[in-house]
Amino acid sequence: MVISGPSNRERRTVKRILIITLVLGLMSPAACGSLWPGQETPANEIKLTGHIEATETDLAFQVPGRIEAISVEPGDDVKAGQVVAKLDDQVFRHEVDAAEGAWEAADATPGPKKIKDAELRQAKAALELARLRLSYATLISPVSGLVLARSANPGELAAVGATIITLGDLDHVWFEGYLPERDLGKVRYGQEAAITIDGASGQKYAGALSYISSKAEFTPKTVETYRERVTMVYRLRIKLPNPQRALKVGMPAEAVISLAKQ
Repeated sequence: MVISGPSNRERRTVKRILIITLVLGLMSPAACGSLWPGQETPANEIKLTGHIEATETDLAFQVPGRIEAISVEPGDDVKAGQVVAKLDDQVFRHEVDAAEGAWEAADATPGPKKIKDAELRQAKAALELARLRLSYATLISPVSGLVLARSANPGELAAVGATIITLGDLDHVWFEGYLPERDLGKVRYGQEAAITIDGASGQKYAGALSYISSKAEFTPKTVETYRERVTMVYRLRIKLPNPQRALKVGMPAEAVISLAKQ
């Protein structure tokens, strides 16, 4: 009997099996290291995704009218007390003139003192209201900030309470994210964190945990994955310095909270 060695086909089959085994071994989490997308976060840190937020202030007229002028554009700095927009105030000026005439007429009309005093008080109140409405035709910013958006243009009609200008306080910004319930007991106020901005060449910002919500909620739709649909989370904020205003509202970011220094 002649015993032959493995055929060429058998050798090729064995070779393929060895190659596949080697590839699968390299693809294991232990072999892939940081390149493996499912790698777990180290036990001494918490990693969160979120975005940059700042205090926003919407400026709106308290009386209706046609916009005569808007003096600021997105990107402009606004100081507290600065005029940012005006309505056509002709109607309001007519109201003031009419109220002044009514007050003068009430003052000049003879009659019993008690009745005259009541008429004067009524005329004075109407005059003060007319002057107040006239002042509302000028939109003055109560705060300082950067113009984030302009929602109207000259010539358009402005409704009461409709936002005309949106300001953002970019001198005081924060990272906002959501902390899984399982990690709630691992963090504390003032705890240090490193924030990395997406697309910013890996630039990091040092911050401190400044707020943790006292109320749990389900993972928001904007950040959840399929596995996280029923995960309870707590909204948190990490305060950040922003002297150069490089951090903008809405920027996606990643936070790493170190647990080693607790």
